[in-house]
Amino acid sequence: MLKSLLASAALIGTLGTVARADASAENVAALVAAIEANGCVISEANAGAILGASGLAEEDAGAALDALGEAGEAEGATVKLTRNDDGTVTLTSPGCPG
Repeated sequence: MLKSLLASAALIGTLGTVARADASAENVAALVAAIEANGCVISEANAGAILGASGLAEEDAGAALDALGEAGEAEGATVKLTRNDDGTVTLTSPGCPG
């Protein structure tokens, strides 16, 4: 469960057509808030806390994460995900200015 959320985060940008459960704006916002509340970085150590804080089912969190990654690639995006060499993913957003 936790590893699949982290794996989804690590694959952002490499899977253009992930099957979507519910990538609604509300779910993306819930996921962003949960990542911000957990230090702005997704890791194996905190993936469960992020999932719990988001209130989303794992499938919906994965879909929201993919949508977030795609949206972050747009020019002028205010929310972005960055894959790190250590396997973590960092969120840059108004709540996580980097």
